[in-house]
Amino acid sequence: MTLDSHYKLLYKVLKNDSYNEDEKNAVLSFVHTYGKKSNLIFRDSLYSRGNFIEFNDMNNDSVPDIMVFYNTGGRANPTYHLYLRDTIRHKITYVKGFEDLPNPELDTANNIITSGGLYGESVGWEFYRVDSHNKLLTLWHRVDGRMDDNVKYDRAVKAILKKWGK
Repeated sequence: MTLDSHYKLLYKVLKNDSYNEDEKNAVLSFVHTYGKKSNLIFRDSLYSRGNFIEFNDMNNDSVPDIMVFYNTGGRANPTYHLYLRDTIRHKITYVKGFEDLPNPELDTANNIITSGGLYGESVGWEFYRVDSHNKLLTLWHRVDGRMDDNVKYDRAVKAILKKWGK
């Protein structure tokens, strides 16, 4: 992905067939190039079970952040490494612990990251937010419910908004 004509995001999986999460098999780099000079701004070695990246805003700043596929658990619950993009300072910041959140999505209206782990005919929701220091903040503990019943989910969101606000 080109962030502008001088900044480039590079991603390379070095070993596709690795099943060892402790083995760093991929590299993510952010490089500034001007003329013939290149300057490495950020580099991270990480584990990835696949070779794909998504771009989704996860800190509600309207800038698509970098989500590098990490792994998938039972019931096809994908997880991702999260790197926040700062387009003003031309920085990338890793968010520790995000890779533990299955099926993460940002509820932009409420500024809440929902994580829904599917199991059987149920889902376990957990709720988070990325704080002003780019740390993952737990907003609410796990809420379990049937996939076709959002009552518990809606109650948890209302309680979060009452406690934490938007």
